[in-house]
Amino acid sequence: MKNFIVRILLFLFFLTFFYSGCVFLWGLIFSPNMAKNLKLFGPGGHLNSRIRDSATCSDVDVLFLGSSHAYRGFDPRVFRKYGIKSFNLGSSAQTPIQTEILLKRYLNSLNPKLIVYEVYPSTLSLDGVESALDLIANDRIDFPIIKMAIDLNHPTVYNSLIYGIVRDLLDLDRDFVEPIHQGTDKYVKGGFVEKKISFYENVIAPPSKKWESLKYQREAFERIIKKLQKFKRNVILVQAPVTKERYDSYSNNSEFDLYFRLLADYYNFNHILELPSTSCFYDSHHLNQDGVEIFNKALVKILRNSNYF
Repeated sequence: MKNFIVRILLFLFFLTFFYSGCVFLWGLIFSPNMAKNLKLFGPGGHLNSRIRDSATCSDVDVLFLGSSHAYRGFDPRVFRKYGIKSFNLGSSAQTPIQTEILLKRYLNSLNPKLIVYEVYPSTLSLDGVESALDLIANDRIDFPIIKMAIDLNHPTVYNSLIYGIVRDLLDLDRDFVEPIHQGTDKYVKGGFVEKKISFYENVIAPPSKKWESLKYQREAFERIIKKLQKFKRNVILVQAPVTKERYDSYSNNSEFDLYFRLLADYYNFNHILELPSTSCFYDSHHLNQDGVEIFNKALVKILRNSNYF
């Protein structure tokens, strides 16, 4: 029996290293199109640039958190015009479980006077896999990341974690510099991604639907708010504007408005602003640069009227 157990353990040990080696070589050799269950290093959303940029920034007036509506929606250049120093820590499809990790890592060093948390109801319904892959591919891997991967229990997350760990051990990304321009996107210092100006043309009214949410995402979101409030961090919740057609297609917007309003000061810009779909958006839920500037100026006005600055 003892010999059998030893053989099983040796087999598992060999299998672990063999599988890890195969995952790493697959990711290293083959293109992203062939690595369907593996998120490769770097591309998409400029999170790598944002993380590196954060090391050069401290004592900001405003820290922005949230999904692509955040890093494509809050432009530090606009706020700088009004004497407000800001940093954008948004990321693609960022859900509360990733926001929690980012805050633990960067809140103290950025030391913001105010946190503006962009709250798109959809992020509470996402499983968190897309944002987890983005974080694994572009930030350091430590125990919270490993715990996140175990909690999500998804094969692509596991594979990407293995690939990322091996890359870290071999120090393969030491000299990596992410291009400022990627397709129609341009990284702007301070965490913002500016898209080349374009306009939403195929405006259609989507079928009626309801926002949903996952219990573990709500729990993570509420932990974030309570922790920030416990440590006397000023935080406001902001829902960035989407096209009227998209917003009106959801039948329970008021339910989520109430949920957010009960947790912190909350501003839904779908009610505050009336932005034309064809001139202020590049798709049904992302502002183009013209829309960003209108949105940001309106937010600055609210922050000043509320005596945040």
